[in-house]
Amino acid sequence: MSLPRKPTVCAVAGAACLALGACGGGEGASGDARKGGSIIVAATAPPDALDPALGRSPQVRQALWLAYTPPLTYRRSEGAKGTELIPGVADELPEVSEDGTRYSFKVREGLRYSDRTPVRASDFEHTIKRVIRLGAAGSSYDGIQGVEEYAAQTAEAADITGIDADDGTREVTVQLTERDATFEHKLALGFAGMVPAAKAPFEDLTRSPPPGVGPYRITNSTPREFVMVQTRGFDLPGIPEGNLQRITTRVVKEESSQARGVIAGGLDYMQGRVPVALLPEVRSKYKDRYAEHPTLSSLYFFLNQRTPPFDNGKVRKAVNLALDKRSLSRLFAGRLEPRCNFLPGGLAAHRPIDPCPYGDPGFNGDPERARQLIEDSGEEGKAVTVFAGTAANHRDIGRYYTRLLDKIGLEARLKVVRGLEGRRRARAQTGVESFVAEIPHPFPYMSLLEGDVLDSEVEERLVELTGEPDEEVATEGYAELDRLVVDKAYAAPFGAERLGTFLSERMDAENCSLFHPVYGTDYSSLCLR
Repeated sequence: MSLPRKPTVCAVAGAACLALGACGGGEGASGDARKGGSIIVAATAPPDALDPALGRSPQVRQALWLAYTPPLTYRRSEGAKGTELIPGVADELPEVSEDGTRYSFKVREGLRYSDRTPVRASDFEHTIKRVIRLGAAGSSYDGIQGVEEYAAQTAEAADITGIDADDGTREVTVQLTERDATFEHKLALGFAGMVPAAKAPFEDLTRSPPPGVGPYRITNSTPREFVMVQTRGFDLPGIPEGNLQRITTRVVKEESSQARGVIAGGLDYMQGRVPVALLPEVRSKYKDRYAEHPTLSSLYFFLNQRTPPFDNGKVRKAVNLALDKRSLSRLFAGRLEPRCNFLPGGLAAHRPIDPCPYGDPGFNGDPERARQLIEDSGEEGKAVTVFAGTAANHRDIGRYYTRLLDKIGLEARLKVVRGLEGRRRARAQTGVESFVAEIPHPFPYMSLLEGDVLDSEVEERLVELTGEPDEEVATEGYAELDRLVVDKAYAAPFGAERLGTFLSERMDAENCSLFHPVYGTDYSSLCLR
């Protein structure tokens, strides 16, 4: 059995719990939310697209989530509960064939788009066709039978043989070429947010976004801002109707300007990194409306077992022993959640490894023991090139790591490259890696080790788990695999970045702010005082 196609990767998308509070219909809702009103939220860049078939930046996906509901969606909850799948446009979770290759569901009866157009089963196939034609979703849907043939044709109206939709019965059947344990999550991707076939041609509709199913609809799109207004009459089980009547997203490129705007009241919300110069003031003076949330990111140093000296287990363990996660946390201005696990917290398969074989993640490393291990390994003085990307603070992390490797007895130098492919082409020995999957499933994270790890047990277990039909068994299996990766030091994980959220004084931070692990703050949960 081959492994499922990897979902596309996004920069920083979601995070796990530690919210300011919750309301607006998600679990933990207080019921005290004020209805109505308008707010302005800040974005650091113009939207890449406001078409559900194209939008992929984290802040755009955060908005599209509320306007375009896919067949499945995620529970409106914080922490690991928020990674649970629930029916969206589908009336129930899909029925899956015994061999795991056929998914069947029904579109909810009487469901309508924001313009009151009826939702039809055939809209699902049209939605997937647009995604394939417009090309933003990578290989997420290539496992559907007939997709590759459809993509090779010029006729947009051609059939995808693996999708059968009956508008009369509202039934949709999707046939895969092989089992894909992550496919239900792909039915919850924003790309699968359904649109009406008659009103969504095969072109970028950012200037005039198509109707969707959701508590909000997107209007008045310009390069500098876009507006979401509440959908009248929206009623879908498990998805709150929203509190605010109008949400404007405005481009404010500098995060310092965003933070000052929230303090002054010209902006109502920002999500991201409050600049270090303002952080002490924000953390102390505005702590009732500022919070930091651990994300579904995996931050680690890759250790390529295919290249010396990391083919030696003692060297890999020495690196893990030497890591000073408190020093690393300072490089994140304290916005680092130190961890021992490779899998991020917030995933159902995350089981905190305690005690950690390399010491408490919250304390300094042990460079003396690490240096002794390097001496024992016979690899002292070996040349190592540390690869770091151009993403935020990767250079600083790379410099720290290079000095650390020198300190424990290796001869390290730093090389900055663009992207994962750059280091793979160079057969890189080690370096900085950060990753957030578009789906909250352990497979995309574990598949990162492909190419770095030479261990048949890891490879065989990963193949077994992708074919495991019992979700609980698979979850426990991934937790065990996580432990194996840490015990054998196949990577050197050091934590997850914490994402800041900052609300203005007029926002009801105590009762109304649900932070979702996949999408960040759920705008539908926000309300005014």
